[in-house]
Amino acid sequence: MLDMKRTAFILSMLIAGALLSGCCGLIGGQQNETERKAEIQMQLQTQYPVVIDRCSNQTSWGLAGCVAEVAKETNDWEQCLSLPMLGMQPGVCECLTQFSIKTKNISLCERCSMPKEKGYCRAMVTGDWTECQRIACDFSCSFESEQTQKDLCTQWMALNQRNATICGSIQSEQYRDQCLEIVGKNQKQS
Repeated sequence: MLDMKRTAFILSMLIAGALLSGCCGLIGGQQNETERKAEIQMQLQTQYPVVIDRCSNQTSWGLAGCVAEVAKETNDWEQCLSLPMLGMQPGVCECLTQFSIKTKNISLCERCSMPKEKGYCRAMVTGDWTECQRIACDFSCSFESEQTQKDLCTQWMALNQRNATICGSIQSEQYRDQCLEIVGKNQKQS
């Protein structure tokens, strides 16, 4: 019964990943897609058996948290790399952040793709929210400016620490106001 549950979980994640990627329009796509799914299932069962055993009943962000717990318990950050195969690419950085906090390994934060995520990870590991202000952008800032990345990272830290004073360092009035409201302070700081 457990094996059927795991297989159903893996297949549903593979199908979701395939649908989201829009991959199936190639010549011979049906046969190649079936082979690719079987290959991914075998890789998951071989490389990440604990993740499959423990996290097969999780969905969405619960999956990232479950994999992060497995990574921390096994002291193996590479468990986080199972998330894209499970259709949860955005969860990789959250998993790496949780592992980095536990191990105080700030270098793993560099594996996060977005500057705001890298900054947040570094800030969480060091306990210093000003890491968010040290963000430097590269091509990954094509959708959000460097300042927006800094503001969002700072907002996340303020919310995590429930610290309205940190909200006051956010340059964007919109993000600062949201931060203050969520933290519970309905006043602007100057």
